Amino acid sequence: MSEDQEHPLTDQDLVELYAASSQIEADRIVLMLGEEGIEAHAREASVAGFPSDANRRHLITVFGKDRGRAVELVQAAVDADVLTDKGTFLS
Repeated sequence: MSEDQEHPLTDQDLVELYAASSQIEADRIVLMLGEEGIEAHAREASVAGFPSDANRRHLITVFGKDRGRAVELVQAAVDADVLTDKGTFLS
């Protein structure tokens, strides 16, 4: 039995990866990572006391075990101008 079968991953194993600048960019990242076998999720978050379109970020989460590879893939997409440089990596 593999380690993943013995200890299935849960929502507690998710880590924040990236704050995308738009819903479109967030969806693109989730699809791109999925094509590479990395399960990713997007959720909207406000970064101000009063939510507005200018202050919204779309947070991308992945399982902690996939974070390193996900960072490499997102950075490569930014470098290749597939994604904008308006997003932010989260630690």
